[in-house]
Amino acid sequence: MLMVDQKPFCLVDLGLGVGKQVIEIFGHFPKRVIVLAMVNYTTAMFLFASVYQLIGHFSDVPAYLAVWGALIQSLQTQFALGAPFEPADAQTWWLMTSHGIFCFTFGTIVISLFVSLLNVKPLRA
Repeated sequence: MLMVDQKPFCLVDLGLGVGKQVIEIFGHFPKRVIVLAMVNYTTAMFLFASVYQLIGHFSDVPAYLAVWGALIQSLQTQFALGAPFEPADAQTWWLMTSHGIFCFTFGTIVISLFVSLLNVKPLRA
């Protein structure tokens, strides 16, 4: 919670019920609310890992990583926007592309919400 003159200015909500606590304490929401929702981002990672496990086919996964290949693929794409394994078919390629688009869009939204908080002024008036 960012405060200005003892009044709530901005709430950064991690998606864990913080908003309810703010209403109980202050009686209203601040002017700006940023929902980071890392819980949702992590849930999406495991969702994509399960989809990779069900329908994903990769051409270069080592045998000792076969069980963990889908989770490694999902983790790497989610946090680095890069794929550790090559897709073996078009369906997996589309899945990897849609996963990357989701991660890029989610990250862009969160960054734009933070940038909207900046009060940018010129150095010289």
